[in-house]
Parts: sequence; C-alpha cells; structure tokens
Amino acid sequence: MSGKVSDIIVILCTNITERASVEQRLKSSEEKFRNIVTNSPELICTLDLNGKIIYANTAFTKSFNYSEIELSNKTIQDLLAPDFVLSSGFNLKSFEKFGIEGLELVAVKSSGNKIYLKTTISPVIINNRLSYFNAVLTDITIKKSFQKDLAVFKSMFSAFLDGVVVECDGRIIMMNDAFVKVFGYKHRQGINR
Repeated sequence: MSGKVSDIIVILCTNITERASVEQRLKSSEEKFRNIVTNSPELICTLDLNGKIIYANTAFTKSFNYSEIELSNKTIQDLLAPDFVLSSGFNLKSFEKFGIEGLELVAVKSSGNKIYLKTTISPVIINNRLSYFNAVLTDITIKKSFQKDLAVFKSMFSAFLDGVVVECDGRIIMMNDAFVKVFGYKHRQGINR
C-alpha cells in the first residue's frame, strides 16, 4: 500500500428473482379471484361498517339495474323493501361477530319490483378489528313465486268438495280429503299406489 486514498466503489447485489416470482404468482392469483367474483352469477357485494356498498359485481348491478356509481351512494338497507325492514328488524350490526347464512331478504330493484334473496353475510376481521362485510346473495324470486302458486293450488285442491286425485306415471301422488272419504282410505294410505 502506498498510502494514497483512492476511489472505492462498492457494489451491492440483491437477487430479486424469488421475490419477483412470488409477486407474479400473487398477481396471477388475484386476477383469477377477481375474475371469479366479477363474473359469478351470484350477487356479490362488499359493505362498509355502516352498510354502504363499496363493491358490487356485475350480477349485482344487473339484478338491481343500478350502475356501480349509483350503488356506491347506497347502503344495503336502501335496497331492502321498507316493509321487510320494519317486520324483520334487519340490522347489519347484528352480524358483526358471526355473520349469517341463509337469511332471506326482500329487496327492491330500481324499477320498483321486489326481488327475493337468500343471503350470506360474512364479517371480515383484519388485525382483530371488524373491517367490512362480504355478502353473497342468490336470487330466489322465481322459487318464491312457485311456492306461492303451490300454496294456492294446495288450498284450492283441499277445498274441492268432489274427490280429487293427482296421478303421475300410474301412481297416486296426492288426494284431497273428499277423495279419501269417498274411497275409504285412511291417512292417505292410497298415495304411491
């Protein structure tokens, strides 16, 4: 060593290959998940702690016939039928700890038509604090309509004074009380014959 001070260059290298690979896999996973949620036929939304809609997928916006911007100015309670809210006492805060699965809601579309929904509401906890809610809703309007029609049919069927029987594929599947009395069956013993 000659005792001279010379320029020193220090080069530090970090191998980011693994980190880049992990980031790429994460990005790919997020895109897949986003695609599933966005294109799901189920109505999916995210609600803040006050019930304000902060995300709604395509099926949700189409079912209610609101744009994303219109929905961003609404709460889940704004979409519920007022008579349903009064009779059910619906309150999002009651789902903060455990959420709920299978809850039937009655909502109103932008057209004013009612829509019946089977709902799962899940609280999302981050760092031991409630952060928001995810909701997945299934439109059961057609099912409800069939149930109502079936109830009307059953009441009419039972009210007939004449004996009535319903047969399918050569088997009796239903008979009214008048038929039971006329033919002497007891406790519907003729069904499935």
